[in-house]
Amino acid sequence: ILDASEFASLAGGHFAPGETLEMPCESDGVRVCRATLETDEVCAFLKRLTSVFMFIIEGATIVDFADAPERWHLFTMWRGDRLLGAATTRTFTFPKHRTRICQFAVLPAHQRRGYGVTLLR
Repeated sequence: ILDASEFASLAGGHFAPGETLEMPCESDGVRVCRATLETDEVCAFLKRLTSVFMFIIEGATIVDFADAPERWHLFTMWRGDRLLGAATTRTFTFPKHRTRICQFAVLPAHQRRGYGVTLLR
C-alpha cells in the first residue's frame, strides 16, 4: 500500500524515517525507526500518515503536532521499503515525566502477524 519512496516523493525528496532502533529479534527483515517531529520531512510524512490513521483507527482525531514538536516521536515499522505500521508518542513533563502513546496502527494488510506487539515493545 505505502512505501518509503512514495512518501519521499510526497514529502518533496528523500525521506529518512529516523534512527533505526535495535530490536530483540529481527524477523522478516523488519526494522523499527524513531524520529522526532523537528524536521519538515518527518512532519510531511506524518501529515500523510495521519490521513491513513483516520481511516483505520476508530474514533481517531487529528492531532496538532505543531505544539512542542520536540516532545513528539514517530515510530514506524518497515520491512524493506514497505510500511507495516506506525505509532506516535508525546512526552509530558508535568506533574511528572511520562510518555503517552497517542496513535498506534498496523496497516490492515499486515495485521494478525505479531507486528503490533513488536512495534509496541
